[in-house]
Amino acid sequence: MKYTTFKSVRNSTGVSADKPWPEFVKKHLMDHQVITDKSNGQLYSGAVYHMDPPKRGDANVESMSMMVVDYDNSQGIGIDAKCAGLPTLPEDVEPELAGLTYAFHSTHSHTVDWPRWRLVIPFNREITRGEWRVVFAYIYDRILGADENIDISCKDLSRAYWGPACTEATQTVAFSAYEDGELLDVDEILDDMGAGASLSPDFVAGMAENVISLPTATPEIPPAPNAPAGRNDYLKQIVAAMLERNEPLEEIVCQVYQADVDKHGAQPLFTDVAEGMRGSAPINALSFVTNVIRSIDSMRTRAAIDPQLPQFRPVNAVPNTELMPGQKENEPLKVFTAASLHDRKPKKMEWLMDGWMPMGQTTAFYGDGGVGKTMVIQQLMTCVSTGSSFMGKATRKGRVMGLFCEDDVDQLARRQRDINTLYGSDLRAQENIYFFSRPAQDNVLMEFDKNSNKGRLTEIWHQLRAEVKRIRPVMLVIDTAADTFGGIEIDRQHVRRYIQSALTSIAQEFDLSVVVLAHPSAAGLANKTGSGGSTAWHNSVRCRIFMYKDEDKGCCTIKLVKNNYGPAGEEIDVYHNSLAFIPWNPKEMNGFSAQLKEQENEKWVIEKIDECWEKKINISFHPRANFVARQLLRMAKIDRYSITKMEIEKITHDLHKKGALQIEERGHGKSNGSTIRNLGR
Repeated sequence: MKYTTFKSVRNSTGVSADKPWPEFVKKHLMDHQVITDKSNGQLYSGAVYHMDPPKRGDANVESMSMMVVDYDNSQGIGIDAKCAGLPTLPEDVEPELAGLTYAFHSTHSHTVDWPRWRLVIPFNREITRGEWRVVFAYIYDRILGADENIDISCKDLSRAYWGPACTEATQTVAFSAYEDGELLDVDEILDDMGAGASLSPDFVAGMAENVISLPTATPEIPPAPNAPAGRNDYLKQIVAAMLERNEPLEEIVCQVYQADVDKHGAQPLFTDVAEGMRGSAPINALSFVTNVIRSIDSMRTRAAIDPQLPQFRPVNAVPNTELMPGQKENEPLKVFTAASLHDRKPKKMEWLMDGWMPMGQTTAFYGDGGVGKTMVIQQLMTCVSTGSSFMGKATRKGRVMGLFCEDDVDQLARRQRDINTLYGSDLRAQENIYFFSRPAQDNVLMEFDKNSNKGRLTEIWHQLRAEVKRIRPVMLVIDTAADTFGGIEIDRQHVRRYIQSALTSIAQEFDLSVVVLAHPSAAGLANKTGSGGSTAWHNSVRCRIFMYKDEDKGCCTIKLVKNNYGPAGEEIDVYHNSLAFIPWNPKEMNGFSAQLKEQENEKWVIEKIDECWEKKINISFHPRANFVARQLLRMAKIDRYSITKMEIEKITHDLHKKGALQIEERGHGKSNGSTIRNLGR
């Protein structure tokens, strides 16, 4: 079996090889390289070139000996927005390939959460360039079911693929396998396709439509309607669609270039010399778009454009016509002069948190996972419920609600107990805080139709709105955007409709402040702006807050990144004192550290008393029995926790004096005894 290898993605000149299929599999598909950068790995290709040494490029390919299928679109990212919501696994395609010879292996970007792998199917003979499109269409459409997780660029004749590779972190989950059976009989496929046997009417009707192909020496049969185009052809269609929508030329060039980089990574189209690209990537992208404008092919493509092609940057988008509850039909356009406002008394600007979170609007609160943004927002909810100031900022008193998609009831309870301990308040008196705890459930508030691209408010949203109407809070927390947003993160239209229709509509209808928690991108963390996804996330909210760890200060910083109704840039430095967050003041921290240590010690002592109760370890205030200070000091040594016997004595004595601890009789083993119980459990 003939094939070609390339030393790396940077080499367009390869090496021809000819080995039996079993030897090819053993040499190139079974063993994973542990590398940090996939661009360092060797590539293989089923393309057979008519020159020696082989030089990459579709026009140089003479025949194909195998088909390689990339299953790597399962996250719904890149320019192929039509991918599935769940990944495809090898066992999913095994029934369709029963009896055939094939192999598969995971790739460098493979993870447990999102499997990425390749399927390799050898042919019983080499196929010509003209036969390739037919065989590819048959395998893609008829055998693999036009799986949306397949990377459409695997149709390219000269496409080369990295061999099995993984990182140190993923080498334990890397996989590869080989199934022995019959080689795929391409002649049977050609006979079947040529005769039109058992083909759908759509396939027969579309045989001669919308075909954009590279020059070839042999006649080609057009692919099935479901068969994807190569990346050149696919981008031509996208550019044509954007032109049809009258989008600015500079926007088209920017967005198509960016999307290509996102999808193809180390080998983007506009820097691929094998594809005829000779200049810089931006210049190549501009030339590509210009050629489409001037191309007769693009005019034909535009006439039959697929309405589902992705819209990278929608311009002049048709607004969502679905009416929100309480929303009226659009009134006729009315104009008024500035002079007419002379006697109008504008409503005073109102804030949930003074200068940071406006009423009647949506505020975005960004922070990396684990930084503590949910704790901060739950502290703010507690302060608002009592009208107390938060980190020195005045709050508006009222009921608060929170939809928590990640935390269960126990976690919310643990966090709330720590907050109440910090503020010295009684949890039983806080009837103004309402929680919805929904981890591992469907919490999407707005989803989008693939055909019309129109947003639809879900049943969960309507239930949430009904509770807001019943309870009438002044604050509604949505934790997180990732759990409640059912669209494409980089699609401006999706993002804006979600924020305006699902969140701000509730804020304005019931005059409350909506706070949505979100995670920043890697770039947003690095530049300390907290940005992520489309710029619509930043532009559609009136205020945006970013919480991050400030290594220079040695604390966490909460920064007001955006404020449409006042100055931005204000920062609040906070520190977690083992209970919750408190203001950070480095000048006062030396004197305050002792107080923080006392609070930390008290929390540790209470936890150990609870542990003794659960494990039925009797402890006592009597110094000659199971003295509590002696017993807990042993536990401290096991935990390697720094605390003295005298400190334990003082803490337990003070807690007992306040009535937090109680001596309780109970049997243990063969003897009876007494122990200390925490009444706050």
